[in-house]
Amino acid sequence: MSIKESIRTNQLYQLFKTQFLLTIREPEVLFWGMIFPVLISIGLGLAFTQQTESKFNVILVEKNKTELDSLLHIYGKNAQSKEGNILNWKISNKELGNTVFKFSQSDWNSAIISLKRGEADVIVTDSLGKAIYHFDPLNSQSQLAYMKLSALVKSPDSTMNAENTNIEPLTLLGVRYIDFLIPGLIAFGLMSSIMWGISYTIIERRSQKLLRRMVATPMKKSNFLFALMFVRILMNVVESLILLFFAWLIFDIHIQGNIGA
Repeated sequence: MSIKESIRTNQLYQLFKTQFLLTIREPEVLFWGMIFPVLISIGLGLAFTQQTESKFNVILVEKNKTELDSLLHIYGKNAQSKEGNILNWKISNKELGNTVFKFSQSDWNSAIISLKRGEADVIVTDSLGKAIYHFDPLNSQSQLAYMKLSALVKSPDSTMNAENTNIEPLTLLGVRYIDFLIPGLIAFGLMSSIMWGISYTIIERRSQKLLRRMVATPMKKSNFLFALMFVRILMNVVESLILLFFAWLIFDIHIQGNIGA
């Protein structure tokens, strides 16, 4: 008997081949193990890597004109909404993303209600021709809106030309959202395989009374477990390689460290 024939008649080889064919013929395994991780990595990767646009709602409660009103007369653009006429002031920035301020007129009581409901970030009143800002100091969104708006009022030209400043966003490989998502999906696949891949297969075959028939044959129990483990390890390697290939192809991801580990 040749070596090739001895391998084909080997019990462990036959168990491995049978388990492998059973695994790849399951549509659920192919979808959840190979297609779904690729789809979720593309969806979340594109969603969290696109340039964001910060939007802030500012309510003007003024009796007299301030320096902010003169700037809105120059940079503001009228827009219609459910609340009525509003002014949009958009600051474009290719590096840090765009910022849009939405200004609307209201009285003090209505402005306070909007602030409590989270519909407004900052309330602006006037005092001797100067703008006074009112916001919740414990609200990070309101703090950011105040800092951006106050800086804009002090120097609108320099802020409008923010892309000319010396800003270097941190976009190095390994610090992006997608660089943490892909290893997490690989780890999730490994945990799912450990928790459900082997144990669920044994339980399913026992419930179908197939395990009892297999034990009645001249089959070593250790060979049966080894076949399950080998197939799961092989499928995990294939799934990880497919996911890494698409991540490299779409997001230019590179493995940081030892590929064997």
